[in-house]
Amino acid sequence: MKNIAIAIGINQYRNLQHLQYAKNDAQLFSDFLLRDAGFDRVWYFADDSPDIEGVSTEPIRSNLLTVLNDLSENAPSLEIDNLWFFFAGHGIQHKANDYLLMADSNPNLPEETAIATNLILQNLKQSKAKNVILFLDACRNVGRRDGRGIGDRTTADVKKISDTVCFFATLSHYAISDAKDTFSDFVVLRIKSFFNNFPGVCLEIINHGN
Repeated sequence: MKNIAIAIGINQYRNLQHLQYAKNDAQLFSDFLLRDAGFDRVWYFADDSPDIEGVSTEPIRSNLLTVLNDLSENAPSLEIDNLWFFFAGHGIQHKANDYLLMADSNPNLPEETAIATNLILQNLKQSKAKNVILFLDACRNVGRRDGRGIGDRTTADVKKISDTVCFFATLSHYAISDAKDTFSDFVVLRIKSFFNNFPGVCLEIINHGN
């Protein structure tokens, strides 16, 4: 029985405007899973997150792909019950595909420098985890004025995969400002509403903010 998660929060972008609270949200989520939910491991990627077993957790594209590939190749032998994925940062829709923008991504070259959500879904499901849940706060404005966020393609892909759920911080096609606690409160309410439905994870009280 194993519960594993990936939590990513990016404030410092090389080619995009910086954010203020994405890292805080990911840290809250990571701490909650380890402290209160009894998760066995959380891969935490943030601007100043420490290495894990010699593997860099700087939130750049290559580092996340390394962990995702490792999960898809080696995780089936771990018999994972719950595999959760949290992302707080910039996202973009490009050619009808949804992309998560890492710290080193170029919004003008998403196919080459960002990570498509369908690729993330493929790797997570190849882990053979019984339950896969994604929390995506990738709807923040990337500097464009069209107000479009990610959502449509990811939602369509999730519907094709059994035992997989995805929660968004806002409706698709909408962008949100980088407001304090915008996603943190959303996460806590969502987890509280369905937490007991997932075997292998036990929690009596979610003490948000402490």
